[in-house]
Order: sequence, then C-alpha cells, then structure tokens
Amino acid sequence: NGMGPIMFSLAKPAKPPVRVKEPISVEEALAAANRIWDRGPMERNDPARLADLKLVQRAVDMTSGKFVGEFEQKGGSEELFRKAPALAIINAGIDRVLREVPATKVEPGTVAVWYLYDMGHIFKTPGGTVFAIDLACPRDAELADLCDFALVTHNHADHASERVLCAMQKKGGFANGKPVVSAFMYSPYMARFPKVFHFGDCTVETGVSDHNEFWRDSMTPYKVTCGTGPNAVTVLHTGDGWDGDQVAHFAPVDIAIVHVWPFKGHNGEKTAKAVKPSLLVLSHAQELTHGFGPGRWSWADCETEAVRVKKAKVICPIWGEKFVWRKRP
Repeated sequence: NGMGPIMFSLAKPAKPPVRVKEPISVEEALAAANRIWDRGPMERNDPARLADLKLVQRAVDMTSGKFVGEFEQKGGSEELFRKAPALAIINAGIDRVLREVPATKVEPGTVAVWYLYDMGHIFKTPGGTVFAIDLACPRDAELADLCDFALVTHNHADHASERVLCAMQKKGGFANGKPVVSAFMYSPYMARFPKVFHFGDCTVETGVSDHNEFWRDSMTPYKVTCGTGPNAVTVLHTGDGWDGDQVAHFAPVDIAIVHVWPFKGHNGEKTAKAVKPSLLVLSHAQELTHGFGPGRWSWADCETEAVRVKKAKVICPIWGEKFVWRKRP
C-alpha cells in the first residue's frame, strides 16, 4: 500500500484496503471543501461539517498516491483533478492560503494558523511574522515565499521539501538565506541539540524526540512563542514524534499539533496529558502516498483519538483550513 511490509507488520488492516466506493465529481468535492473552509474547524462534530467530510472522503478514496507525484512534478490539470479530486481540493486550499496569509491581520494575543497537506502548517503572528513548520506539499515553493523562516522536524519527504529549502535560500545562498531550522541541514540554524532562536516576534525552542521505538533521537519538536508579552501564544509541533512524555518539558502550551496514528504510539491523548494544551490539533490524516489502506489515517481515526482527550479542545482540520486561536486568561 506504499508503506511496504513494515506497515502491515505493525498492524494489519481489519478490512481489505478500500478503493473507490462512490465516485464524486471535482465540482462536488470542491463545493464540499469550500463549505468546510468557510465554517472553520472549531466545531468538530457539526452535522454539516461531518456531511461534507463524507463527500471529501469520497474524493480521497478516488485519489491514488501515484497522482500526488504527478501533481508535484508536472503541476495540476483538469484531467488529473478529474481522476484524483482530492488533489483539486489540495490545489484550491493552497490558492486560498496564498490569498489569506498576506491579507490576514492578526490581533494581539492571537495566532492565525493554516493547515496544508501532509503535516505542514503556516502561522502568522501579531507582529506580522509568517513561518512554516514541515511545509512539504505540491506548490510548496510558492508558499515558502510567504515565510520569514521555516522549521523542519525531520528529513522524511512528507515533512522536508527540497523545493522549500531552495526557495528559502534563493535570496541569500546556503548560509545567508531566510532561516531554516533543522537537525540535518548544515547552516547557522542547525539544531541537533536543544537550542533557542529568535525571529521577528517569535521565540523558537527546539527539542529532541523519537520518531518511533526503532528510530531514536530523530525528531526535532518545536515550541514557538508567537508574539511578545504575557498574551503571546505558544505552539508545539511534534512532527512524527510518537511519545508525549518526551515533549512534556515544554508544558504548558496553548496549541499542540500532533500526528494522529491509530496504532501504538503517536498518541494524542498521551501528548495532551503531557503538555496540557488548551487546543489539541490532530494532524497528518489522509497521507495519500501511503496508498489505500491503514496508513492513510482517516478523519474517522482522528475522531477515535479525539474522544479520548478530556481536558483540551480538539480539532481535526482538513487541507487549506484556517483557524485563529486566542490566548486564554
């Protein structure tokens, strides 16, 4: 299914992999996505949202992972989007983010956040600083042009994009371009061990965690303080970090963005207990390149995880969706 035998040795699917159950047109899929975007993700179980998510799921079930590579290499086309309508949603979501980020004015005590395929997020602060974490999606170089700096949790292609790295460096070369913090790229912003950086009105604290029980000390989680003063909003992005206890020292945070994972580890409930967020964002659902099977981590998997979390508000955004979070007193 694109993950190879390792995925199925971890947990075999309860049912045979599902392909297309009910085809959906590009027009229907985009209409559903637009309704979701207009409402926003804060009411996770709103009946209208759930109905539209079912329509978007049909678009996902039509979209093979091979079409993602075609989109990244050759760009989108009407023919491709008819075959793979989930890519039309991703493309329209990127258009929406490109419009909204420059136009959005962020009030003190808040942060604006946009979610992008796979686990990429773009943030805008009250001071107008724009940054990305794990930006790796079709057309990501265009999105990188919006950013003042970028953070990368690890060097898997669904989190680290060569296109983004080149776009961030193009105005200054390898060491003097816009800052990109990672543990694997040699630059003034390399963070193999915990460090603190200051960019605009943001303070970035890095850490070290495991991707899973086999790939140790491979993840660079980030806590970013967005804005200044007592009303600054704190954001924790764990990448594919799987053990919430390894980021507990960052607690408390306003927003925690974590990987949804229906098997052992990558546990939103445990991470919420460890870092005590006001808002838990379950992310990385529907990774299309994992093929038709359990590795796509459906929005239903998000909901299964969400109901276990008791002391934080939980949201499960879709690609292109925006939310604004205000610091709680």
